[in-house]
Amino acid sequence: MAEIRPLTGLRFLAALYVFIFHIDMPFRTPLTWLPTFIQNILHHGRLGVTLFFVLSGFVLVYSHLNEFASGEFKPASYWRGFMFNRLARIYPVFISGLLFMALLSTMIGLSPPPYIPLLSATFLQIYFPSIAMQWYDSGAWSVAYEICFYLLFPLALPVLIRLRSRNHLMLALIGCSAFGFGMGLLASHAPIFGLHMWKVAFSFPIIRFPEFVAGMITALLVTRHRWKVQPWLAVMLVVVTLLYLASFAHRLGGITISQDWIVVPVIAMLISATTASSDHVLFRWLGTFPMRYLGQISYSFYIAQIPLLFLLDWLVTSHRVSNSNVWVLPILLFINLIISVLMYEIIESPTHRWLIAWKKRHHYNQAVT
Repeated sequence: MAEIRPLTGLRFLAALYVFIFHIDMPFRTPLTWLPTFIQNILHHGRLGVTLFFVLSGFVLVYSHLNEFASGEFKPASYWRGFMFNRLARIYPVFISGLLFMALLSTMIGLSPPPYIPLLSATFLQIYFPSIAMQWYDSGAWSVAYEICFYLLFPLALPVLIRLRSRNHLMLALIGCSAFGFGMGLLASHAPIFGLHMWKVAFSFPIIRFPEFVAGMITALLVTRHRWKVQPWLAVMLVVVTLLYLASFAHRLGGITISQDWIVVPVIAMLISATTASSDHVLFRWLGTFPMRYLGQISYSFYIAQIPLLFLLDWLVTSHRVSNSNVWVLPILLFINLIISVLMYEIIESPTHRWLIAWKKRHHYNQAVT
């Protein structure tokens, strides 16, 4: 299906939200000079990853639904091809960021044990709670989660397709939101496997899988049931959510996913409105060339920040940069954008094209022989 241009631009806003959140962390360079209500919104910047997960589920169903027209489960050959395509998009930039991280670590004398880069490079580090958020996976954990979701996607979509009623899909969407809300509130109670919930949330992808599934359900509602949310209503709900994050969200407690009760449904409605009314004045700016290009480089932007933040941590802890330095955000944002453009133009886009072309040639040669 055709690209929904405003959703591409929306991806960059999600990446930017996460980036500013990382800069704003108390042990780095907290943005205390901003108004309090903006600081409160930034403190929930992990929700940018929630937006990524929901968008990812939506886009995959939107792109692959025709391949599941009868709702059948696919053979292993489909799974292999699907995963190859996803890795062709993700892995070149992922491993480039890891190598950059390794170079920086060596230069400043903070190299991790050898098994950590190996586990990170194979998307396995997240399954070991004691090291799940160390080194590269302090940011790359979400990519490892996406890989898990991709593995489950060909199994989950036929199940969801069997929910033929719009009401059943709506109930499933509410259930996905409620799951995150409930699990998030357990953060300060009842450790699981001896681990507090915040640790579990970064070590067990299944905890965040409902966010991805919410995106899948949204795509089914939009494509099969013509679910259309009015643009003004979607934007109003986004504003209400931001006001909630600025004023009341901190009182709920728990961890990031405890906000899924409001964030996931609002994201779903925003996607519905944007898909149905992409040329509406409220969304048109997201589909302009600058925003689309920023959306295209958003994955490189997200990966590039990880080694840069690692370097910033070293600069702050070694007192080379003050944690009250107001120039850190604009300077790192500029550097990150430059690196992102280079990574996208030199690594992400060319390697993806080459790998997909190689796959087509390989399949053609197999068919001929």
